[in-house]
Amino acid sequence: MAVSKEFTYHATDTNASQFLGHCRSSEYSLTVADRIGIERFLRFAANSHVVYSPILIGLLQHKLRNSRPAPDPAPASLATSGREVTYMISGTGAVKGVLSFGLVCRAGELPVHTLLGATLLGMKPLQKSALLNEDGDIGTVVVLNVATPHTPEHT
Repeated sequence: MAVSKEFTYHATDTNASQFLGHCRSSEYSLTVADRIGIERFLRFAANSHVVYSPILIGLLQHKLRNSRPAPDPAPASLATSGREVTYMISGTGAVKGVLSFGLVCRAGELPVHTLLGATLLGMKPLQKSALLNEDGDIGTVVVLNVATPHTPEHT
């Protein structure tokens, strides 16, 4: 899937450039649905009055260009939209949330339009990645588990 040139972002910040350098293409796999979700979000962001972080836009573009295609159906261990991801950031405790392309943040969701959600998308358990914070600091995030979320209609 080609990335539209209108979404091209050139990292000018040194930490942002280093961060994208840490995101090797072999580390991520994206489903067709997640690729479409990213393309839709980038199109929305380009035409929105909301100002999204250029670092976030650059990360999502990077993932579109460099991630491997996920097999269909996607492995149950792959962090895709709609799946619950348990993760840990730089030595803090384990946290979980459901990856989502929703623009409205709901409790328990990890929106892909955040640096954390965008970073986690396409990762697998025990995989580590650089996590760039909006203040420019680079931390580390590790995926501990990926699961189908438990919702009342599934129990």
